[in-house]
Amino acid sequence: MGGAAVAWFALTAEELAALAAVHVTTARRWLRRREAPHLVERTLGFLRAGELEPLSATWSGWCVRGEHLIAPSGDTFTPGAVLAGPLELATIHAQRRELDELRAVIAGVDQEAALEELEHALREALSYLAICPRVAPGARAGAPSQRAERMRS
Repeated sequence: MGGAAVAWFALTAEELAALAAVHVTTARRWLRRREAPHLVERTLGFLRAGELEPLSATWSGWCVRGEHLIAPSGDTFTPGAVLAGPLELATIHAQRRELDELRAVIAGVDQEAALEELEHALREALSYLAICPRVAPGARAGAPSQRAERMRS
């Protein structure tokens, strides 16, 4: 038995039996003899290390540490983040579609006509402001000013 596989002897007989899918008596015998079938030792070694490659070559470099899935790049993911992935992807696709639609609308707008319309609206607003009486800060529009009140008295 390899030295790296000895770590699984820290398990109780019940834990080892559950992980190896064997009867507790068999797990006790393995612990007492400090040996188990090679496949069991190897599998438990991978489980202890958290490596996922033995499950599938697709998971090469990925591992599980505690409650985190760790990518080969070092990025970590919680179970919630993994479950949220499809929703985030769907949101991104919806936003891209909306952006494409907006770009199509913008591309179809006559830029020159839109600028002229905006300029006309701005001129109207400025001419309106030019004819409106100025209101002192803090005063209400249409209310007599304090100075006008004093002059009347």
